[in-house]
Amino acid sequence: MVINPLELEELRNKFSDKRIIFADGTFDLFHLGHVRSFRNLRTLGDIVVVAVLSDEWVKAKKGGKRPILSEEERVELVDSMRDVDYTILASKDGQRTPTSQLLKSLRPNIFVSIDPVWEDRRSEIEALGIELQIIPRVHESSTTNLIERIRKVWG
Repeated sequence: MVINPLELEELRNKFSDKRIIFADGTFDLFHLGHVRSFRNLRTLGDIVVVAVLSDEWVKAKKGGKRPILSEEERVELVDSMRDVDYTILASKDGQRTPTSQLLKSLRPNIFVSIDPVWEDRRSEIEALGIELQIIPRVHESSTTNLIERIRKVWG
C-alpha cells in the first residue's frame, strides 16, 4: 500500500506491538537483487516499509541520466512486491536527507541500508531507538551492472 510520509506516525501507532523494518533506495531497473533484499527484510520483522527516493534525489546522487524509470513507476514496482507492506515516495528536502526525516516519523525497529554513509550517523539513529543494519551491496545484482550489460549487448 502506498502511503504519504505524513502517515508514518499513525502507522507506528497502529503497529506499536509489531516489529517494523524500514529501508530506502532508488530501485531503478528492478532486478533480482531487489527481490532478494525485500525477502530478507521480511525475515527481520512483521511490517516492511520501503521508501523510494525521488527522481530529483536520484539525479543529484547518480547523475543526470538516472533514474531510467520515473519515481511513479518505481513506487508502483516496489509496492507490488509481496514482501513489502507499505511504500513511500521520499522527496529531497534541503540539507536533510529524506530518510532521516522518515526515520524520525516512523521510528522503525530496524533501518536496513546498503549505504555506508549511515555508519557515520549510527549514534543519531540509535538515539531514536532504531537499530541500524548496514548490509553489503551485491554488485552482480545492481542497476549499474544491469545497464552496463545492456550496453554491451545492444550498444
